[in-house]
Amino acid sequence: MTPETYLNTYSSYKAGTSNITTWLARSARRVGVDFDATVSAPSSANGSTKPKKREATSATKKYQIPLKEFASIAKAIATSTDPKIRLPKAIVSMIRDVIALRKQATDFFVRFTKSKSSAAVQAANAGHRHFIAVLEEVLTILKPEDDKQTELPNMFEALTVEETLEVAEANEPAPATDANQYELQTTGEDIVFAILSFFKDVNEVREYLQGVWTDYRQGKVDVMSAAVTTDTAFVLLEHSSQDIAEAIPGEATYPGMVAILTDYLEKLGGVNEHFGDWTCLQTASLLNSYADVLEPGQLPVMKAGHFGIYNPKRDRSKLSAEEKHNEDLIVLMELLPEFTKLSRTKLYVPAQDELTTGLRQMMDANTMDALPTYAIFGTQILLDIHHVLRQDTARPFEQLQATGKRVISTLDDYFRYSRGRSISNWPPENDEVFRQISAQAKDWTVTDTVGKAIVKGVGNVRPRPYYLLKNHPVLCGLLTFRLNVLLNGAGMNLCTAWGTVLYPAHLYNAARQSADLDAEWKDMEYILSVHSLQRIFVGAPPSDPQEYLKRFLLTLGASASNFARNRRPGGRALIVESKKGPRGLKTTSPVKDIFRAHYLYESPIALTTPNIVAMLAVASKAERTSWPSVDMAEFSRKMIVQRQYTTLQLLTAVREGVASEELHLLFDYFGLHQRSSRLLRDLQTHTQHDLVKYFGSDYIEEESQLPYIIGYIFEVVRGSDRISEQLRVQNGGSRMLHDAAAVLARFLESGENSGKGIMGAKALSHSVAHAFANGTLG
Repeated sequence: MTPETYLNTYSSYKAGTSNITTWLARSARRVGVDFDATVSAPSSANGSTKPKKREATSATKKYQIPLKEFASIAKAIATSTDPKIRLPKAIVSMIRDVIALRKQATDFFVRFTKSKSSAAVQAANAGHRHFIAVLEEVLTILKPEDDKQTELPNMFEALTVEETLEVAEANEPAPATDANQYELQTTGEDIVFAILSFFKDVNEVREYLQGVWTDYRQGKVDVMSAAVTTDTAFVLLEHSSQDIAEAIPGEATYPGMVAILTDYLEKLGGVNEHFGDWTCLQTASLLNSYADVLEPGQLPVMKAGHFGIYNPKRDRSKLSAEEKHNEDLIVLMELLPEFTKLSRTKLYVPAQDELTTGLRQMMDANTMDALPTYAIFGTQILLDIHHVLRQDTARPFEQLQATGKRVISTLDDYFRYSRGRSISNWPPENDEVFRQISAQAKDWTVTDTVGKAIVKGVGNVRPRPYYLLKNHPVLCGLLTFRLNVLLNGAGMNLCTAWGTVLYPAHLYNAARQSADLDAEWKDMEYILSVHSLQRIFVGAPPSDPQEYLKRFLLTLGASASNFARNRRPGGRALIVESKKGPRGLKTTSPVKDIFRAHYLYESPIALTTPNIVAMLAVASKAERTSWPSVDMAEFSRKMIVQRQYTTLQLLTAVREGVASEELHLLFDYFGLHQRSSRLLRDLQTHTQHDLVKYFGSDYIEEESQLPYIIGYIFEVVRGSDRISEQLRVQNGGSRMLHDAAAVLARFLESGENSGKGIMGAKALSHSVAHAFANGTLG
């Protein structure tokens, strides 16, 4: 994931103030007004950051301008007539949004200070109020021509800093000559504001994810979407932690940030009871207490009930602060040894989430100092999920087990069906990959891999079965996603190699177009919608008999000469494929492009702007069984015009993107392969006499050529159509296509053959399964 993709609150604020300051400074230089500024200098060897007075130079520099200069600069710009400079809409928007962000600082101190009306509060907020007053004065002085706030863009919808300035300056009467960059001079309040913004974002993410898991519990979103969204949030929190560390070097440790806010609030009269939860202070304290008992090679054993008995059926909203803390203590102290066990055994966890990665770092080093800052908030989020799910906390594990059993059963069925069948372009190594997928499903859903792992030097401790997975919904969701992606990809590769989906699709289209087939092949209709008509038919579906063979061959990658009618009976009739081979099944799935490599091969999440836009485009049109959490058309429209996104916008895009793929990930390509194979065999049985007559007895030489029957049928159809044209016979054409259509119609009479794949996927989808389990399925 590239940091340029998104903006957290403080980076948005910095971009906004930088744009505002740079525009003011450049405009002032253009009207010939000087102002006080200092060169931004990096720290020297002795740690000094004393700025130097601005010097005349042709090199581009970055300057800091004190807030006190803003009003005088604005007055100079406003009174200038040659040139006359107007205030651009983009800068107006940024000034207003920066003001709004700084006002949140005053609201914060009112919210978390005991003495909310004391003189100390007023004094401490004086710096923030002064900043707000200065920017409001700038707006008043410059008097923007269009003062309709509702028509102004939001700062988060603005372009990058450089692009915004280019747009603003493009509307000025003369080109800008000042290439220097300017920023607002940092004050003590800015450091407090940076930390405040960081914790504000953390809590917005917490609240958003609580909503996601509430929706999961209510059947509105599947566990894969909830888990991938949560893990993406962990990654974004990690980036935000890095950003705040750059903004306030040396002071952005978790204890350091909490101390700065606490000291600030103490000057106002002390912190109130809400501050600890807002800063995740109690969770950090519990993690620190656990870290204190860590010893190299040792596994702390927390006996069940040692800290009390956790009762998930209690209404947490009615518990006292102390009772809530005791719940967190029990849940966390009984769960943390499971992460320690992963560390001590160095157990590989497929699709490992970022929280588990961070906690393992602490366990490896046996100190809280090794715990990344984001993992503190990730631990709090895990506790939040427990509070949301309560007695349903183990449900994601139950779904993981159900997925594992389905994967194992599907592959077992495949091996039974394919016994004795082989083709040249399906080497034994491919089946070995399938066995590895099945083994992985068994390891994490049938076998208690974590529970059975042994820590050397630790006495026999009877593990609680599947305790980590039962209490880690995020990891369960990611493992479910991984298994579904593996099975989905394996099934598509199988269908591609055997030709059991692409080629029957051509027969289905021809039978409906030219042989009066009325029956609907529901699975095939779904395949056509997901994989696109363009890919399967190399363009729009053909409706002319002369085109059926041509499109079939283009899909196959073969030459039309392979179907020459002048071959002698009994001669070779092998269709020669192109060196590239036939076209394969390929979905337009940005979700896989973004997350497959990460959860299968541990590559970075490719959450780039093009991928996000592509994911939303697909999500807006995809068939799904659950309602989206936002108006997808409106949400997509906003995201497409942006270059950078807020954290919550990204999380919403991920949630809806993965949710839109649920049906496709659950679709059984293995079952479709077997059903289509049976169709092709029936087709061969019913057309054998005619095909031998036209192409000789060895027109099919091996198993892999079975789908070519459709191509031979199309060759006969093409020839019959030409004869009908030459003889001017109406309603002529090929009897063979009608015979093939009749075979297909009988095949589709069985509802199982027609729609077992898509109906099965819908039945497995979370919303339908949840409704069925709760007796609300209409």
